[in-house]
Amino acid sequence: MSIAIETNIATEAGPAAELCPPKQDGGRGSVHLCTKSLCLSYGTRIALDDVSLSIPSRAVTAIIGPSGSGKSSFLCCLNRMTDLNHTATVAGSVCLGERDVFRDLGKNPIDLRRRVGMVFQCPNPFPFSIKKNLTLPLHHQGIRDKRELGRRIETTLRRVGLWEEVAGRLRDSALSLSGGCRIPYDYIGSKIESLLRAREVMELLVSTSAPEEAQ
Repeated sequence: MSIAIETNIATEAGPAAELCPPKQDGGRGSVHLCTKSLCLSYGTRIALDDVSLSIPSRAVTAIIGPSGSGKSSFLCCLNRMTDLNHTATVAGSVCLGERDVFRDLGKNPIDLRRRVGMVFQCPNPFPFSIKKNLTLPLHHQGIRDKRELGRRIETTLRRVGLWEEVAGRLRDSALSLSGGCRIPYDYIGSKIESLLRAREVMELLVSTSAPEEAQ
């Protein structure tokens, strides 16, 4: 099975400019993320074999392929989500700027994931309250002021049209949200940290078998 790669350079006002700002020493279109001879296997099963790819800054890059072709596995390598799978073995290199994410950024993958974020295709809130799901990444960024937390939560929920729906239910479990609410809620739960400090790379996993559920 093969994977198709398509890249479009974003305009100054495009959405990619917000999610993936350029490095100070590179303009739009300069290489910001690249893989060299990347290989990934789960036990004896090969998921990726010798993948070399350059992704420019301030661009929207689409990775398209059939189910099981390695798209999600490739994205998991970029921010070392593969570390969470004890059967995964990675060879080759993934470079963010001029640093290898496995060798140079190996001590703290959490810091790497702050720079390379991922929004999953299925809603997956934590089994906490709606409010705690949204304040958790803010706490990790050192934001503790209750007034500031409240302001950011309201602003973000309004952006996705959920404030009127959940304003009086912030202490309810996030798992109680309907399917229609979970999709935008999960999206902002994954993105709220990027609203504080724009990430360098944002990975979006979008289903091709049931696209209406991933929109």
